[in-house]
Amino acid sequence: MKKHVLHFTALAIVTLLAIGCGGDDGSTVAVVDGEKIPVTIIHDFFDKGGWTFETYADEFEAKRAAIDSVIDYKLLVKGAYEAGLANDQEVEQLITTQKANFLFDAIYRKDVAPGAEVTENEIRDFYDKLKEERHIVHILVATQAEADSVVRELNNGADFGSIARLISLDQSSAVRGGDLGWLNWGTDVISEFREAAFKLAVGETVGPLKSEFGYHVVRLLEIREVELRPYAELQPFIKQALISRRAMESEDVFLRKMEEKAAVQINPEATAMLLERLNMYYPATLGSAKRPDNYFPNLDLLKPFEQQMIIASYTGGELTVESYINKLADVPDASRPRFDDERAMKKAIFQLELRNIVEYEAEKRNIQDSEEYLKRVADFREGLMVDKFTRQVIGQQVNVTEDEISEYYNSNISEFTVPQEYHIMEIQMATAELVAPVIEELRGGADFGALAAQHTIRAGMKAAKGDLGFVQKSRYPRLWEAGAKVPLNKISDIVINDEGTYSVIKVVDVKQPTILPIDQVVSQVQARILDLKRSSATVDWLKQRRDKSSIEIFVDVLEKSIDKAKYAAKS
Repeated sequence: MKKHVLHFTALAIVTLLAIGCGGDDGSTVAVVDGEKIPVTIIHDFFDKGGWTFETYADEFEAKRAAIDSVIDYKLLVKGAYEAGLANDQEVEQLITTQKANFLFDAIYRKDVAPGAEVTENEIRDFYDKLKEERHIVHILVATQAEADSVVRELNNGADFGSIARLISLDQSSAVRGGDLGWLNWGTDVISEFREAAFKLAVGETVGPLKSEFGYHVVRLLEIREVELRPYAELQPFIKQALISRRAMESEDVFLRKMEEKAAVQINPEATAMLLERLNMYYPATLGSAKRPDNYFPNLDLLKPFEQQMIIASYTGGELTVESYINKLADVPDASRPRFDDERAMKKAIFQLELRNIVEYEAEKRNIQDSEEYLKRVADFREGLMVDKFTRQVIGQQVNVTEDEISEYYNSNISEFTVPQEYHIMEIQMATAELVAPVIEELRGGADFGALAAQHTIRAGMKAAKGDLGFVQKSRYPRLWEAGAKVPLNKISDIVINDEGTYSVIKVVDVKQPTILPIDQVVSQVQARILDLKRSSATVDWLKQRRDKSSIEIFVDVLEKSIDKAKYAAKS
Protein backbone atom coordinates (compact mmCIF):
# COMPACT_ATOMS: atom_id res chain seq x y z
CA MET A 1 0.00 0.00 0.00
CA LYS A 2 2.92 2.37 0.71
CA LYS A 3 3.72 2.78 -2.99
CA HIS A 4 0.13 3.90 -3.65
CA VAL A 5 0.09 6.68 -1.06
CA LEU A 6 -0.01 9.46 -3.67
CA HIS A 7 -2.90 7.74 -5.44
CA PHE A 8 -4.86 7.88 -2.18
CA THR A 9 -6.84 10.73 -3.75
CA ALA A 10 -8.23 13.82 -2.10
CA LEU A 11 -11.70 12.27 -2.42
CA ALA A 12 -10.53 9.12 -0.62
CA ILE A 13 -9.03 11.14 2.19
CA VAL A 14 -12.19 13.26 2.46
CA THR A 15 -14.11 9.99 2.79
CA LEU A 16 -11.63 8.78 5.40
CA LEU A 17 -11.98 11.97 7.45
CA ALA A 18 -15.77 11.97 7.12
CA ILE A 19 -16.03 8.34 8.25
CA GLY A 20 -13.67 8.88 11.13
CA CYS A 21 -15.72 11.65 12.66
CA GLY A 22 -16.18 10.06 16.05
CA GLY A 23 -13.61 12.37 17.62
CA ASP A 24 -10.31 11.81 19.37
CA ASP A 25 -10.52 8.96 21.90
CA GLY A 26 -7.31 10.15 23.52
CA SER A 27 -5.02 8.10 21.27
CA THR A 28 -3.31 10.49 18.91
CA VAL A 29 -1.41 8.67 16.19
CA ALA A 30 0.17 11.75 14.59
CA VAL A 31 0.47 15.52 14.92
CA VAL A 32 0.91 17.78 11.88
CA ASP A 33 1.89 21.36 12.68
CA GLY A 34 -0.06 21.11 15.93
CA GLU A 35 -3.12 19.37 14.45
CA LYS A 36 -3.86 16.00 16.06
CA ILE A 37 -4.84 12.92 14.05
CA PRO A 38 -6.70 10.39 16.23
CA VAL A 39 -6.03 6.71 15.58
CA THR A 40 -9.81 6.12 15.36
CA ILE A 41 -9.85 7.89 11.98
CA ILE A 42 -7.46 5.28 10.56
CA HIS A 43 -9.29 2.28 12.01
CA ASP A 44 -12.76 3.57 11.06
CA PHE A 45 -11.75 3.97 7.43
CA PHE A 46 -10.62 0.35 7.11
CA ASP A 47 -13.53 -0.99 9.18
CA LYS A 48 -16.19 0.82 7.18
CA GLY A 49 -14.48 -0.18 3.94
CA GLY A 50 -14.68 -3.86 4.89
CA TRP A 51 -10.91 -4.40 4.70
CA THR A 52 -9.52 -7.68 5.98
CA PHE A 53 -5.91 -8.69 6.60
CA GLU A 54 -4.15 -12.06 6.80
CA THR A 55 -1.57 -11.04 9.38
CA TYR A 56 -0.87 -8.38 11.99
CA ALA A 57 2.03 -7.16 9.83
CA ASP A 58 -0.30 -6.66 6.84
CA GLU A 59 -2.72 -4.59 8.90
CA PHE A 60 0.04 -2.53 10.49
CA GLU A 61 1.69 -1.78 7.12
CA ALA A 62 -1.61 -0.70 5.51
CA LYS A 63 -2.57 1.55 8.40
CA ARG A 64 0.92 2.98 8.75
CA ALA A 65 0.75 3.95 5.05
CA ALA A 66 -2.68 5.49 5.59
CA ILE A 67 -1.22 7.71 8.31
CA ASP A 68 1.32 9.03 5.81
CA SER A 69 -1.49 9.67 3.32
CA VAL A 70 -3.44 11.68 5.90
CA ILE A 71 -0.33 13.66 6.80
CA ASP A 72 0.35 14.46 3.14
CA TYR A 73 -3.27 15.48 2.70
CA LYS A 74 -3.14 17.78 5.72
CA LEU A 75 -0.04 19.46 4.29
CA LEU A 76 -1.77 19.93 0.93
CA VAL A 77 -4.80 21.46 2.67
CA LYS A 78 -2.53 23.96 4.39
CA GLY A 79 -0.91 24.75 1.05
CA ALA A 80 -4.31 25.30 -0.55
CA TYR A 81 -5.33 27.73 2.19
CA GLU A 82 -2.05 29.61 1.77
CA ALA A 83 -2.73 29.82 -1.97
CA GLY A 84 -5.99 31.64 -1.24
CA LEU A 85 -8.36 28.90 -2.37
CA ALA A 86 -10.59 29.03 0.73
CA ASN A 87 -12.98 31.43 -1.02
CA ASP A 88 -12.45 30.24 -4.58
CA GLN A 89 -15.63 30.78 -6.63
CA GLU A 90 -15.29 27.51 -8.56
CA VAL A 91 -15.02 25.59 -5.28
CA GLU A 92 -18.05 27.38 -3.81
CA GLN A 93 -20.09 26.71 -6.94
CA LEU A 94 -19.32 22.99 -6.78
CA ILE A 95 -20.31 22.90 -3.10
CA THR A 96 -23.62 24.59 -3.95
CA THR A 97 -24.41 22.03 -6.66
CA GLN A 98 -23.77 19.22 -4.15
CA LYS A 99 -25.95 20.64 -1.36
CA ALA A 100 -28.87 18.29 -2.10
CA ASN A 101 -26.52 15.29 -2.03
CA PHE A 102 -25.07 16.34 1.32
CA LEU A 103 -28.51 16.80 2.84
CA PHE A 104 -29.69 13.49 1.42
CA ASP A 105 -26.59 11.73 2.72
CA ALA A 106 -26.93 13.32 6.17
CA ILE A 107 -30.58 12.36 6.66
CA TYR A 108 -29.92 8.92 5.18
CA ARG A 109 -27.10 8.33 7.66
CA LYS A 110 -29.27 9.55 10.51
CA ASP A 111 -32.36 7.51 9.64
CA VAL A 112 -31.07 4.46 7.77
CA ALA A 113 -27.44 3.66 8.57
CA PRO A 114 -27.92 2.92 12.30
CA GLY A 115 -30.49 0.26 11.42
CA ALA A 116 -27.91 -1.68 9.39
CA GLU A 117 -25.64 -2.42 12.36
CA VAL A 118 -25.55 -6.03 13.59
CA THR A 119 -24.29 -7.78 16.71
CA GLU A 120 -22.48 -11.08 17.15
CA ASN A 121 -25.59 -12.54 18.83
CA GLU A 122 -27.67 -11.63 15.78
CA ILE A 123 -25.14 -13.31 13.48
CA ARG A 124 -25.22 -16.45 15.61
CA ASP A 125 -29.05 -16.44 15.64
CA PHE A 126 -29.03 -16.08 11.84
CA TYR A 127 -26.66 -19.07 11.56
CA ASP A 128 -28.87 -21.21 13.80
CA LYS A 129 -31.93 -20.37 11.75
CA LEU A 130 -30.13 -21.43 8.55
CA LYS A 131 -30.17 -25.02 9.86
CA GLU A 132 -33.79 -25.33 8.79
CA GLU A 133 -35.45 -25.00 5.38
CA ARG A 134 -39.16 -24.59 4.72
CA HIS A 135 -41.15 -25.59 1.65
CA ILE A 136 -43.51 -22.68 1.01
CA VAL A 137 -46.38 -22.01 -1.40
CA HIS A 138 -48.16 -18.69 -1.78
CA ILE A 139 -50.88 -16.86 -3.68
CA LEU A 140 -50.41 -13.18 -4.53
CA VAL A 141 -53.41 -10.93 -5.28
CA ALA A 142 -53.87 -7.18 -5.68
CA THR A 143 -56.34 -6.36 -2.88
CA GLN A 144 -57.11 -7.42 0.67
CA ALA A 145 -60.69 -8.26 -0.36
CA GLU A 146 -59.35 -10.77 -2.91
CA ALA A 147 -56.98 -12.23 -0.32
CA ASP A 148 -59.79 -12.57 2.23
CA SER A 149 -61.86 -14.37 -0.39
CA VAL A 150 -58.95 -16.76 -1.11
CA VAL A 151 -58.59 -17.53 2.61
CA ARG A 152 -62.31 -18.30 2.85
CA GLU A 153 -62.13 -20.65 -0.14
CA LEU A 154 -59.13 -22.46 1.32
CA ASN A 155 -60.89 -22.81 4.68
CA ASN A 156 -63.80 -24.38 2.80
CA GLY A 157 -61.51 -27.00 1.26
CA ALA A 158 -60.47 -25.44 -2.06
CA ASP A 159 -57.19 -26.66 -3.60
CA PHE A 160 -54.32 -24.23 -2.96
CA GLY A 161 -52.45 -25.06 -6.17
CA SER A 162 -55.53 -24.65 -8.38
CA ILE A 163 -56.28 -21.19 -6.99
CA ALA A 164 -52.63 -20.16 -7.38
CA ARG A 165 -52.54 -21.27 -11.02
CA LEU A 166 -55.77 -19.43 -11.72
CA ILE A 167 -55.31 -16.04 -10.04
CA SER A 168 -51.84 -15.55 -8.46
CA LEU A 169 -50.07 -12.46 -9.77
CA ASP A 170 -46.65 -14.09 -9.16
CA GLN A 171 -46.43 -15.81 -12.53
CA SER A 172 -43.09 -17.47 -11.83
CA SER A 173 -44.65 -19.51 -9.00
CA ALA A 174 -48.27 -19.58 -10.20
CA VAL A 175 -47.45 -22.10 -12.94
CA ARG A 176 -46.18 -24.41 -10.17
CA GLY A 177 -49.29 -23.99 -8.03
CA GLY A 178 -47.73 -21.15 -6.04
CA ASP A 179 -44.66 -23.24 -5.16
CA LEU A 180 -41.70 -21.10 -4.04
CA GLY A 181 -39.55 -24.14 -3.35
CA TRP A 182 -37.39 -24.54 -0.27
CA LEU A 183 -36.66 -21.28 1.56
CA ASN A 184 -34.39 -20.66 4.51
CA TRP A 185 -33.74 -17.72 6.78
CA GLY A 186 -31.17 -16.37 4.33
CA THR A 187 -33.56 -16.28 1.38
CA ASP A 188 -34.06 -12.69 0.32
CA VAL A 189 -37.80 -12.13 0.67
CA ILE A 190 -39.74 -9.30 2.29
CA SER A 191 -39.30 -9.36 6.06
CA GLU A 192 -43.03 -9.68 6.85
CA PHE A 193 -43.24 -12.70 4.56
CA ARG A 194 -40.15 -14.35 6.08
CA GLU A 195 -41.21 -13.74 9.68
CA ALA A 196 -44.69 -15.17 9.09
CA ALA A 197 -43.48 -18.17 7.06
CA PHE A 198 -41.04 -19.24 9.77
CA LYS A 199 -43.70 -19.18 12.47
CA LEU A 200 -46.03 -21.58 10.65
CA ALA A 201 -46.59 -25.19 11.56
CA VAL A 202 -46.63 -27.76 8.73
CA GLY A 203 -49.92 -27.50 6.85
CA GLU A 204 -50.80 -24.14 8.40
CA THR A 205 -51.90 -21.16 6.25
CA VAL A 206 -51.47 -17.46 7.04
CA GLY A 207 -52.76 -14.35 5.30
CA PRO A 208 -53.35 -11.90 4.00
CA LEU A 209 -49.82 -10.47 4.35
CA LYS A 210 -49.43 -7.02 2.79
CA SER A 211 -46.30 -6.11 0.80
CA GLU A 212 -45.35 -3.65 -1.92
CA PHE A 213 -46.39 -6.34 -4.43
CA GLY A 214 -49.91 -6.87 -3.08
CA TYR A 215 -51.44 -9.35 -0.60
CA HIS A 216 -50.04 -12.82 0.05
CA VAL A 217 -51.67 -15.98 1.34
CA VAL A 218 -48.90 -18.36 2.51
CA ARG A 219 -48.86 -22.05 3.42
CA LEU A 220 -46.07 -24.23 4.86
CA LEU A 221 -45.83 -27.69 3.26
CA GLU A 222 -42.70 -29.23 4.81
CA ILE A 223 -39.69 -28.58 7.06
CA ARG A 224 -36.27 -30.17 6.70
CA GLU A 225 -32.95 -29.88 8.52
CA VAL A 226 -29.80 -28.64 6.77
CA GLU A 227 -26.20 -29.43 7.68
CA LEU A 228 -24.07 -26.29 7.64
CA ARG A 229 -20.34 -25.62 7.51
CA PRO A 230 -18.79 -24.51 10.82
CA TYR A 231 -19.90 -21.16 12.22
CA ALA A 232 -16.37 -19.71 12.03
CA GLU A 233 -16.30 -20.26 8.27
CA LEU A 234 -19.71 -18.75 7.57
CA GLN A 235 -19.63 -15.92 10.12
CA PRO A 236 -18.11 -13.21 7.85
CA PHE A 237 -20.48 -14.06 4.98
CA ILE A 238 -23.51 -14.12 7.24
CA LYS A 239 -22.46 -10.80 8.75
CA GLN A 240 -22.25 -9.19 5.31
CA ALA A 241 -25.56 -10.72 4.23
CA LEU A 242 -27.23 -9.53 7.43
CA ILE A 243 -25.81 -6.02 7.04
CA SER A 244 -27.06 -5.91 3.44
CA ARG A 245 -30.48 -7.16 4.48
CA ARG A 246 -30.74 -4.70 7.35
CA ALA A 247 -29.67 -1.85 5.09
CA MET A 248 -32.28 -2.74 2.48
CA GLU A 249 -35.03 -3.17 5.08
CA SER A 250 -34.10 0.09 6.81
CA GLU A 251 -34.03 1.83 3.45
CA ASP A 252 -37.47 0.46 2.59
CA VAL A 253 -38.89 1.80 5.86
CA PHE A 254 -37.17 5.14 5.25
CA LEU A 255 -38.56 5.42 1.72
CA ARG A 256 -42.08 4.48 2.82
CA LYS A 257 -41.98 7.22 5.46
CA MET A 258 -40.68 9.73 2.90
CA GLU A 259 -43.43 8.72 0.47
CA GLU A 260 -46.10 9.22 3.11
CA LYS A 261 -44.69 12.62 4.06
CA ALA A 262 -44.37 13.66 0.42
CA ALA A 263 -48.11 13.01 -0.19
CA VAL A 264 -47.76 13.24 -3.98
CA GLN A 265 -50.91 14.52 -5.69
CA ILE A 266 -51.58 14.24 -9.42
CA ASN A 267 -53.33 17.06 -11.30
CA PRO A 268 -56.01 15.34 -13.42
CA GLU A 269 -56.34 18.41 -15.66
CA ALA A 270 -52.71 18.09 -16.73
CA THR A 271 -52.91 14.35 -17.41
CA ALA A 272 -56.18 14.79 -19.30
CA MET A 273 -54.54 17.52 -21.39
CA LEU A 274 -51.64 15.21 -22.27
CA LEU A 275 -53.99 12.41 -23.30
CA GLU A 276 -55.98 14.86 -25.44
CA ARG A 277 -52.80 16.10 -27.14
CA LEU A 278 -51.65 12.53 -27.75
CA ASN A 279 -54.98 11.84 -29.45
CA MET A 280 -54.58 15.02 -31.47
CA TYR A 281 -51.05 14.42 -32.74
CA TYR A 282 -50.36 10.66 -32.56
CA PRO A 283 -52.31 7.61 -33.77
CA ALA A 284 -53.76 5.27 -31.13
CA THR A 285 -51.88 2.37 -32.75
CA LEU A 286 -48.52 2.32 -34.49
CA GLY A 287 -48.53 -0.70 -36.78
CA SER A 288 -49.56 -3.59 -34.57
CA ALA A 289 -48.45 -1.81 -31.35
CA LYS A 290 -50.86 0.12 -29.16
CA ARG A 291 -49.75 3.60 -28.13
CA PRO A 292 -48.49 3.33 -24.51
CA ASP A 293 -49.92 6.73 -23.43
CA ASN A 294 -47.04 7.22 -20.99
CA TYR A 295 -44.83 9.77 -22.76
CA PHE A 296 -45.12 12.86 -24.97
CA PRO A 297 -42.35 12.69 -27.60
CA ASN A 298 -42.31 16.35 -28.72
CA LEU A 299 -42.88 19.08 -26.14
CA ASP A 300 -42.84 21.72 -28.89
CA LEU A 301 -46.32 20.51 -29.86
CA LEU A 302 -47.60 21.78 -26.50
CA LYS A 303 -48.33 25.45 -25.91
CA PRO A 304 -46.06 27.21 -23.40
CA PHE A 305 -48.79 27.41 -20.74
CA GLU A 306 -49.49 23.68 -21.24
CA GLN A 307 -45.82 22.86 -20.68
CA GLN A 308 -45.90 24.89 -17.46
CA MET A 309 -49.03 23.26 -16.06
CA ILE A 310 -48.44 21.56 -12.70
CA ILE A 311 -48.76 17.84 -13.26
CA ALA A 312 -47.99 16.90 -9.65
CA SER A 313 -47.44 18.52 -6.29
CA TYR A 314 -45.92 17.16 -3.10
CA THR A 315 -44.95 18.45 0.31
CA GLY A 316 -42.21 20.95 -0.41
CA GLY A 317 -42.45 21.12 -4.18
CA GLU A 318 -44.23 20.64 -7.48
CA LEU A 319 -43.51 19.32 -10.96
CA THR A 320 -44.46 20.90 -14.29
CA VAL A 321 -45.48 18.95 -17.38
CA GLU A 322 -42.26 20.06 -19.08
CA SER A 323 -40.04 18.88 -16.22
CA TYR A 324 -41.92 15.59 -15.90
CA ILE A 325 -41.64 14.74 -19.61
CA ASN A 326 -37.94 15.68 -19.66
CA LYS A 327 -37.24 13.49 -16.63
CA LEU A 328 -39.18 10.61 -18.17
CA ALA A 329 -36.73 10.66 -21.10
CA ASP A 330 -34.17 8.94 -18.84
CA VAL A 331 -36.68 6.32 -17.65
CA PRO A 332 -37.03 3.03 -19.62
CA ASP A 333 -40.29 2.95 -21.54
CA ALA A 334 -41.51 -0.12 -19.65
CA SER A 335 -41.16 1.79 -16.35
CA ARG A 336 -43.06 4.90 -17.44
CA PRO A 337 -46.59 4.94 -15.97
CA ARG A 338 -49.61 5.69 -18.15
CA PHE A 339 -51.03 9.17 -17.80
CA ASP A 340 -54.35 7.67 -16.69
CA ASP A 341 -52.77 5.49 -13.97
CA GLU A 342 -52.76 7.85 -10.97
CA ARG A 343 -51.35 5.32 -8.49
CA ALA A 344 -48.41 4.40 -10.73
CA MET A 345 -47.72 8.05 -11.53
CA LYS A 346 -47.54 8.89 -7.81
CA LYS A 347 -44.93 6.15 -7.35
CA ALA A 348 -42.91 7.27 -10.37
CA ILE A 349 -42.95 10.94 -9.41
CA PHE A 350 -41.91 10.11 -5.86
CA GLN A 351 -38.86 8.30 -7.28
CA LEU A 352 -38.10 11.09 -9.76
CA GLU A 353 -38.34 13.79 -7.07
CA LEU A 354 -36.82 11.79 -4.21
CA ARG A 355 -33.74 14.00 -3.88
CA ASN A 356 -35.86 17.14 -3.65
CA ILE A 357 -38.28 15.48 -1.22
CA VAL A 358 -35.49 14.35 1.11
CA GLU A 359 -33.72 17.70 0.80
CA TYR A 360 -36.92 19.46 1.92
CA GLU A 361 -37.28 17.05 4.84
CA ALA A 362 -33.64 17.61 5.83
CA GLU A 363 -34.01 21.39 5.73
CA LYS A 364 -37.24 21.19 7.75
CA ARG A 365 -35.32 19.23 10.41
CA ASN A 366 -32.42 21.74 10.28
CA ILE A 367 -29.99 19.03 9.20
CA GLN A 368 -27.99 21.78 7.47
CA ASP A 369 -27.13 23.18 10.90
CA SER A 370 -25.96 19.89 12.37
CA GLU A 371 -22.31 19.41 13.28
CA GLU A 372 -22.00 16.33 11.06
CA TYR A 373 -23.41 18.10 8.01
CA LEU A 374 -21.20 21.14 8.46
CA LYS A 375 -18.14 18.93 8.91
CA ARG A 376 -18.89 16.99 5.74
CA VAL A 377 -19.28 20.22 3.76
CA ALA A 378 -16.02 21.55 5.22
CA ASP A 379 -14.19 18.31 4.39
CA PHE A 380 -15.59 18.38 0.85
CA ARG A 381 -14.51 22.01 0.44
CA GLU A 382 -10.96 21.16 1.50
CA GLY A 383 -10.93 18.19 -0.87
CA LEU A 384 -11.88 20.46 -3.77
CA MET A 385 -9.25 22.97 -2.66
CA VAL A 386 -6.55 20.27 -2.62
CA ASP A 387 -7.60 19.06 -6.06
CA LYS A 388 -7.38 22.56 -7.51
CA PHE A 389 -4.13 23.25 -5.64
CA THR A 390 -2.38 20.18 -7.12
CA ARG A 391 -3.75 20.85 -10.62
CA GLN A 392 -3.38 24.59 -10.95
CA VAL A 393 -0.74 25.62 -8.42
CA ILE A 394 1.71 22.75 -8.02
CA GLY A 395 1.11 21.53 -11.58
CA GLN A 396 0.89 24.91 -13.29
CA GLN A 397 4.15 24.40 -15.24
CA VAL A 398 3.26 20.89 -16.44
CA ASN A 399 2.61 20.34 -20.16
CA VAL A 400 2.54 17.41 -22.60
CA THR A 401 4.16 17.14 -26.05
CA GLU A 402 2.95 15.15 -29.06
CA ASP A 403 6.02 12.90 -28.83
CA GLU A 404 5.18 12.08 -25.20
CA ILE A 405 1.62 11.21 -26.20
CA SER A 406 2.82 8.86 -28.95
CA GLU A 407 5.44 7.23 -26.72
CA TYR A 408 2.98 6.67 -23.87
CA TYR A 409 0.34 5.20 -26.18
CA ASN A 410 2.77 2.74 -27.80
CA SER A 411 4.28 1.72 -24.46
CA ASN A 412 0.93 1.20 -22.76
CA ILE A 413 -1.26 -0.17 -25.55
CA SER A 414 -3.05 -2.50 -23.12
CA GLU A 415 -4.54 0.54 -21.38
CA PHE A 416 -6.34 1.41 -24.58
CA THR A 417 -7.59 -2.05 -25.36
CA VAL A 418 -11.22 -2.73 -24.53
CA PRO A 419 -10.93 -6.19 -22.94
CA GLN A 420 -13.18 -9.11 -23.68
CA GLU A 421 -16.55 -8.64 -22.00
CA TYR A 422 -19.16 -11.17 -20.96
CA HIS A 423 -22.86 -10.43 -20.73
CA ILE A 424 -23.62 -12.06 -17.38
CA MET A 425 -26.80 -12.97 -15.57
CA GLU A 426 -26.17 -13.54 -11.85
CA ILE A 427 -27.93 -14.71 -8.71
CA GLN A 428 -25.91 -13.65 -5.65
CA MET A 429 -26.61 -15.29 -2.28
CA ALA A 430 -25.08 -15.27 1.18
CA THR A 431 -23.88 -18.88 1.36
CA ALA A 432 -23.01 -21.78 -0.91
CA GLU A 433 -25.77 -23.80 0.74
CA LEU A 434 -28.32 -21.29 -0.54
CA VAL A 435 -26.97 -21.33 -4.09
CA ALA A 436 -26.87 -25.11 -4.56
CA PRO A 437 -30.66 -25.71 -4.76
CA VAL A 438 -31.06 -22.69 -7.06
CA ILE A 439 -28.54 -24.24 -9.47
CA GLU A 440 -30.58 -27.44 -9.43
CA GLU A 441 -33.72 -25.48 -10.33
CA LEU A 442 -31.93 -23.65 -13.14
CA ARG A 443 -30.52 -26.84 -14.61
CA GLY A 444 -34.02 -28.27 -14.36
CA GLY A 445 -35.27 -25.55 -16.70
CA ALA A 446 -36.34 -22.78 -14.27
CA ASP A 447 -36.25 -19.23 -15.63
CA PHE A 448 -33.02 -17.47 -14.59
CA GLY A 449 -34.52 -13.98 -14.45
CA ALA A 450 -37.47 -15.09 -12.33
CA LEU A 451 -35.21 -16.79 -9.77
CA ALA A 452 -32.86 -13.79 -9.74
CA ALA A 453 -35.80 -11.48 -9.04
CA GLN A 454 -36.68 -13.73 -6.11
CA HIS A 455 -33.29 -14.57 -4.61
CA THR A 456 -30.41 -12.27 -5.62
CA ILE A 457 -29.04 -10.03 -2.86
CA ARG A 458 -26.96 -7.81 -5.15
CA ALA A 459 -28.19 -4.24 -4.70
CA GLY A 460 -30.53 -3.09 -7.46
CA MET A 461 -30.45 -6.41 -9.29
CA LYS A 462 -33.82 -7.81 -8.24
CA ALA A 463 -35.65 -5.41 -10.54
CA ALA A 464 -33.11 -6.13 -13.30
CA LYS A 465 -33.67 -9.88 -12.81
CA GLY A 466 -29.95 -10.43 -12.21
CA ASP A 467 -28.86 -8.91 -15.54
CA LEU A 468 -25.43 -7.30 -14.95
CA GLY A 469 -25.04 -6.38 -18.62
CA PHE A 470 -21.61 -6.65 -20.26
CA VAL A 471 -19.04 -7.14 -17.49
CA GLN A 472 -15.40 -6.07 -17.73
CA LYS A 473 -12.70 -7.77 -15.71
CA SER A 474 -11.87 -4.51 -13.95
CA ARG A 475 -15.41 -4.28 -12.55
CA TYR A 476 -16.10 -7.84 -11.36
CA PRO A 477 -12.81 -9.78 -11.65
CA ARG A 478 -14.08 -13.06 -10.18
CA LEU A 479 -17.35 -13.05 -12.11
CA TRP A 480 -15.44 -12.19 -15.29
CA GLU A 481 -13.03 -15.07 -14.74
CA ALA A 482 -15.93 -17.42 -14.04
CA GLY A 483 -17.67 -16.18 -17.18
CA ALA A 484 -14.59 -17.06 -19.23
CA LYS A 485 -14.99 -20.71 -18.17
CA VAL A 486 -18.75 -21.07 -18.67
CA PRO A 487 -20.06 -22.11 -22.09
CA LEU A 488 -22.54 -19.67 -23.62
CA ASN A 489 -26.07 -19.99 -22.16
CA LYS A 490 -25.00 -22.68 -19.69
CA ILE A 491 -25.39 -22.56 -15.90
CA SER A 492 -22.18 -22.24 -13.86
CA ASP A 493 -21.22 -24.13 -10.74
CA ILE A 494 -21.06 -22.17 -7.46
CA VAL A 495 -18.88 -19.05 -7.91
CA ILE A 496 -17.20 -17.14 -5.08
CA ASN A 497 -17.88 -13.57 -6.19
CA ASP A 498 -16.00 -10.32 -5.65
CA GLU A 499 -17.89 -9.56 -2.42
CA GLY A 500 -16.84 -12.88 -0.89
CA THR A 501 -20.34 -14.31 -1.06
CA TYR A 502 -21.63 -16.89 -3.57
CA SER A 503 -23.20 -16.73 -7.01
CA VAL A 504 -24.47 -18.76 -9.92
CA ILE A 505 -24.07 -17.14 -13.34
CA LYS A 506 -25.06 -17.58 -16.96
CA VAL A 507 -23.21 -15.98 -19.89
CA VAL A 508 -25.62 -14.87 -22.62
CA ASP A 509 -23.22 -13.00 -24.96
CA VAL A 510 -19.52 -12.21 -25.49
CA LYS A 511 -17.70 -9.12 -26.85
CA GLN A 512 -14.17 -9.68 -28.22
CA PRO A 513 -11.30 -7.32 -27.20
CA THR A 514 -10.57 -4.29 -29.44
CA ILE A 515 -7.66 -1.80 -29.56
CA LEU A 516 -8.76 1.83 -29.68
CA PRO A 517 -6.81 3.93 -32.24
CA ILE A 518 -4.69 6.78 -30.90
CA ASP A 519 -6.84 9.50 -32.45
CA GLN A 520 -9.78 8.30 -30.33
CA VAL A 521 -7.87 8.32 -27.05
CA VAL A 522 -5.46 11.23 -27.43
CA SER A 523 -7.24 13.26 -24.73
CA GLN A 524 -7.12 10.26 -22.36
CA VAL A 525 -3.40 9.77 -23.01
CA GLN A 526 -2.75 13.46 -22.41
CA ALA A 527 -4.73 13.37 -19.16
CA ARG A 528 -2.80 10.35 -17.89
CA ILE A 529 0.56 11.93 -18.67
CA LEU A 530 -0.56 15.12 -16.94
CA ASP A 531 -1.61 13.11 -13.90
CA LEU A 532 1.77 11.40 -13.75
CA LYS A 533 3.65 14.69 -14.07
CA ARG A 534 1.45 16.40 -11.49
CA SER A 535 1.88 13.46 -9.17
CA SER A 536 5.64 13.73 -9.52
CA ALA A 537 5.49 17.48 -8.91
CA THR A 538 3.31 16.86 -5.86
CA VAL A 539 5.85 14.36 -4.50
CA ASP A 540 8.55 16.98 -4.81
CA TRP A 541 6.35 19.64 -3.17
CA LEU A 542 5.44 17.34 -0.27
CA LYS A 543 9.08 16.40 0.29
CA GLN A 544 10.01 20.06 0.63
CA ARG A 545 6.95 20.82 2.77
CA ARG A 546 7.64 17.92 5.15
CA ASP A 547 11.15 19.28 5.72
CA LYS A 548 9.63 22.61 6.77
CA SER A 549 6.78 21.21 8.89
CA SER A 550 6.51 19.86 12.41
CA ILE A 551 5.40 16.21 12.09
CA GLU A 552 5.23 13.58 14.81
CA ILE A 553 4.11 10.00 14.25
CA PHE A 554 3.41 7.77 17.24
CA VAL A 555 3.99 4.30 15.89
CA ASP A 556 3.53 2.76 19.33
CA VAL A 557 -0.05 4.10 19.47
CA LEU A 558 -0.86 2.38 16.17
CA GLU A 559 0.83 -0.85 17.31
CA LYS A 560 -1.14 -0.96 20.58
CA SER A 561 -4.44 -0.13 18.86
CA ILE A 562 -4.34 -3.18 16.57
CA ASP A 563 -5.86 -6.35 18.03
CA LYS A 564 -3.05 -8.92 17.85
CA ALA A 565 -5.16 -11.60 19.50
CA LYS A 566 -7.32 -12.12 16.42
CA TYR A 567 -4.22 -13.09 14.42
CA ALA A 568 -2.93 -15.37 17.18
CA ALA A 569 -6.22 -17.28 16.93
CA LYS A 570 -5.61 -17.87 13.21
CA SER A 571 -2.17 -19.41 13.68
